[in-house]
Amino acid sequence: MCMVFLLVAGQWQIGRSADDNPLAAVKASVQEILRILKDPELGVPARKEERQKQVVAVVDNAFDFREMAQHTMAGHWEKQTPAEQDRFVELFSQLVKNRYIDKIDNYTGQEVVFTKERVQGDKALIYSTLVDKGTDIPIIYRLFKKGDTWLVFDLKIENVSLVANYREDFFSIIKKDGYNALVKRMEEKLQSPDKVN
Repeated sequence: MCMVFLLVAGQWQIGRSADDNPLAAVKASVQEILRILKDPELGVPARKEERQKQVVAVVDNAFDFREMAQHTMAGHWEKQTPAEQDRFVELFSQLVKNRYIDKIDNYTGQEVVFTKERVQGDKALIYSTLVDKGTDIPIIYRLFKKGDTWLVFDLKIENVSLVANYREDFFSIIKKDGYNALVKRMEEKLQSPDKVN
């Protein structure tokens, strides 16, 4: 399941004023992504990279990758220096985007039906269902309020957390080989020919 696709398939918006509720906050970003994907001039193979870059720019405004990265590291986060934290966020965000951005061509008009929202202070959950060829897939968006903006920091797809998945993988590497080994693997993954897969 594709993080970018989940944004694309939705009918709401992320990255609006906190004066709006989080559910209402899911629309301008999605509409902009849809505009990009439906633009016939950007749909030609020669402009694929340009289209991907435009989608990434929208996603960057909707997700807080630093918050996501911090949650994947949990207790290990505070053990790193500010410079190490910054480097980790850089690597993590690029890995996530590389993993999913190449799949935006998979969008074929699927829909996301939003069912409810739950807000507690500066945190919110948005419950939705992805309807794809007769199959209903439950999706929960986890958001937090940063300043006056609601941002996504996790997705739960069929009750499986994106952040938790990464955390499990990262902790396994750290436990076996240490934090530096994790960073090295992330760097190698970004440099490998199949880095997008």
